[in-house]
Amino acid sequence: MTTIGEVGEFNTMALSPDGTAVAAERVDSLTRNSDLWVFRAGGGSMRLTFDASRQTSPVWSADGRRVVFNSDRGGQHGVYEKATSGAGGEQLLFQSKETMTPSTWTSDSKYLLGYNTLGEGHLWMLGSGSQTPVPLFTSQFNEVGARLSYDNRWGSRTDRTSREVRDLCEAV
Repeated sequence: MTTIGEVGEFNTMALSPDGTAVAAERVDSLTRNSDLWVFRAGGGSMRLTFDASRQTSPVWSADGRRVVFNSDRGGQHGVYEKATSGAGGEQLLFQSKETMTPSTWTSDSKYLLGYNTLGEGHLWMLGSGSQTPVPLFTSQFNEVGARLSYDNRWGSRTDRTSREVRDLCEAV
């Protein structure tokens, strides 16, 4: 194991699909805000976001070309998308009064799954081109952390209260 970046305070992070890079939330020690950085195996890093608010929970697209993340800009929570090459601006996918945290893409990157983190957690799904997430599961459980297998055949969700995997089911 080797160090691939400077020492610092990091929170959420995600490994790229090909295993050669990490997208990470790096916290500024002075402002306590955070931005996303990409650290590549073998050296090299690049700052992806430059907003004065907090950027969290990066999730790579299946092809590794895009990252989605949560940000609380201007008093509104939003899910944004950014090219991992650093090219272009950030695209707002949708806004919400609640913190909506992305969790996983389907393997074809047509659907993004996530969960809200205020109050009772519930899972949501956002289709490509849509600006409105729809509930995926609504139950008595405080659900977070939706995950799908690489072939989209299996899915799981976690109960935030007990930290136990609630379901391991065949996806349809």
